[in-house]
Amino acid sequence: MPKSKNGPALFEVINKGDLAGPRPIGEREEATRKSAVTESASAFKTTLVSLARSIGGDGREKEPEPVSSRDDPGPPPLVAIDEGYIRLALNSRAAGVAAFVLLLAMTVAFAAGQWLGRQSGLADGHKEGRLSVQRAARDQIEQARRSEPVRGLFDGVGESPVRTGPAVLTAKRPVAAKQTVEKTPTAAAPVWIKGYTYVVVQVFRGNAREDAEKAREYLARHGIEAKIMGAADKGFRLIATKGFDRSDNTQHVLADRFIERIRALGQEYFKSGGRYELEGYFATLRSDSW
Repeated sequence: MPKSKNGPALFEVINKGDLAGPRPIGEREEATRKSAVTESASAFKTTLVSLARSIGGDGREKEPEPVSSRDDPGPPPLVAIDEGYIRLALNSRAAGVAAFVLLLAMTVAFAAGQWLGRQSGLADGHKEGRLSVQRAARDQIEQARRSEPVRGLFDGVGESPVRTGPAVLTAKRPVAAKQTVEKTPTAAAPVWIKGYTYVVVQVFRGNAREDAEKAREYLARHGIEAKIMGAADKGFRLIATKGFDRSDNTQHVLADRFIERIRALGQEYFKSGGRYELEGYFATLRSDSW
């Protein structure tokens, strides 16, 4: 047994006692006390060693105890929702399949979008082309209406060799209509009142006297008398002979209704083949005549 730091070992005490002979009672009590202390320290040390071995397992690793199948959580689920987030647990094969499916879906979506875009573009192009043709045709018709009439187009053609009686009667109908128009009461000279407001139906170019006459006849057939004023060098103005004192409230209302009626007739005249819409505007007579 090793030597204690606090006192001599037990065999040293015994040897010293035997060599010196019988010791006094005081010395024997002191030796007994020291021996008891030594035995207590040795027992405490033995207890500590035993406790350390029981805790540490004698320095040997213990084999893991088998886990019950009930406590085994198993592999994690492929899709899980954790605190509002979707978590995916994919192995290498599942990740490859998911990437292939995603790529296939993107390819199909691209092909479908490309086809739909092409069809929409063709439809829009067809619609725009049709509108462009319509606008071009409308512009050509408008240009033909406003252009000068072609005179002498059928000169020298002669009469038809199969001309019959009904055809002769059909050819004479426009003449009868012209005679009927000439019988309308337009011979009386209009009375122009200075300071009154009149409606200028339309202004015609200097060489458009025939157009002014056709518009006057059209208004006459609808009960509105008008007079062609001006000359070829300054142009012709078709002016309605009915005047209004627009300073009077009643006459002011009547004048507005009168010009609206002329404009409505002008739109019908243009739709029926006339070259002008007869828009009309107010003009006040500042002298005795125009």
